[in-house]
Amino acid sequence: MTYLVIYINGHPVCPECYGNDFITDLFHDEIYCSQCGLVIKDNTISNIRTGQYLKARQDKIDREIKDYLKTHHE
Repeated sequence: MTYLVIYINGHPVCPECYGNDFITDLFHDEIYCSQCGLVIKDNTISNIRTGQYLKARQDKIDREIKDYLKTHHE
């Protein structure tokens, strides 16, 4: 069964648990939610959306690193 990703505020979230952390399994060619394990086929996310997701995810990681460094180096 194929599930679609839903978008909240322009960011992809899991339709099952509303988690926003996805894991890409290149070996099985799948993307799944790290919180509930729901498998989201990579062909349900267009290349444009995948690019947007990756950029948003990288931006979030960058913010988390910046916040971490800020709080631990003051």
